[in-house]
Amino acid sequence: MSEIVHAGFEIPTLSFIQDLTINELIDEIVENVDVYGEAMEAAAMLETDAVCGAYRGTGWSVWFWRTSHAGSVH
Repeated sequence: MSEIVHAGFEIPTLSFIQDLTINELIDEIVENVDVYGEAMEAAAMLETDAVCGAYRGTGWSVWFWRTSHAGSVH
């Protein structure tokens, strides 16, 4: 998915808030999260039509909002 989202991702060794594509964010999750089930749950959340969302895993978290919905309350 090439849709741009505004997202934050945090693990003990990496933290960022930036605009990136959904695929780029999923890649960051898959590359940096050790618990496979949690990574897949977060990726599935990103692949829905949700305007925004957040996932808190074991020692990591991610949140996003779709920039195409900039006027939405988040």
